[in-house]
Amino acid sequence: MNATTPAHILACPVCDTSLILDLDSQPRSCRCPQGHSFDVARQGYINLLLAQHKRSRAPGDSADMVIARRQFLAQGFYQPISDAFNQFVVTSLPANAGQLADVGCGEGYYSDRLLRELNNAGHAVNLYGVDISRDAVRQACQRNRDIYWLVASGGRLPLHNGQLDALVSLFTPVMPEGWRKTLKSGGSALLVTSGADHLIELRQHLYSEVRNQVFDPIPQLEQGGFHCQQQHPFTCKIHIPQAALGDLLTMTPHGWRASAEARDRVLSLPGLDVTLDVNFYHFVNQFSCTADVRRQ
Repeated sequence: MNATTPAHILACPVCDTSLILDLDSQPRSCRCPQGHSFDVARQGYINLLLAQHKRSRAPGDSADMVIARRQFLAQGFYQPISDAFNQFVVTSLPANAGQLADVGCGEGYYSDRLLRELNNAGHAVNLYGVDISRDAVRQACQRNRDIYWLVASGGRLPLHNGQLDALVSLFTPVMPEGWRKTLKSGGSALLVTSGADHLIELRQHLYSEVRNQVFDPIPQLEQGGFHCQQQHPFTCKIHIPQAALGDLLTMTPHGWRASAEARDRVLSLPGLDVTLDVNFYHFVNQFSCTADVRRQ
């Protein structure tokens, strides 16, 4: 978190008034006019997740999952997804889009690469990386100090209503009510979801019966006030060497869903060719609300 955090968009999770970054305080903090204060962690993030909004002591991805995902993504296995989605975002955003959030940003791999691509394409944006896992956001801070990293719930974004031009969400549940409030009317929600054949080869090694149920976000989001403007499939093949199979298992739900015997069977493989099968979606917010920025 740096000194240029826009004051008009961050909202106090207690009272909804604007949060102002105070770099002169020790420790550094964000404060609202009502006196609520949130420290800026030494890594650079702000924890805006209130205790009553947690379902567990440490919600979200565990430290082991975060480390495994960071190690796996650092080797570029999912770079084809990142590259294709970045182009999808660049072509979907209006030229004047300035406020963008990555909801469920994890350890920041996709957020970092997206901001760099947007800057290269001439988009000057403020990007807010939001995740409910403090372990994930701590890691994300190491990637890019120009992103405003926040620990918060994706369904209760600590942002004022009607202030985001767009949000992106990769492999995370959809939360239409919270999203439509923070997005401007006509703002974009750009999603990545798994396709029927995503990691199909891995799943065939793990389960005797492979289910190809695919999550379709269209009904839920359209019921929540969004219109699906575009859907785009993306598929490619990659090779996962043996040394990376453990990280792949740990970073996905398959690591705890599959039996110990099945996991050992995968880890004994010399490597694995797998399919990356995802869908990109562009939804437009049709919900009209008056921005609720409170001037104190």
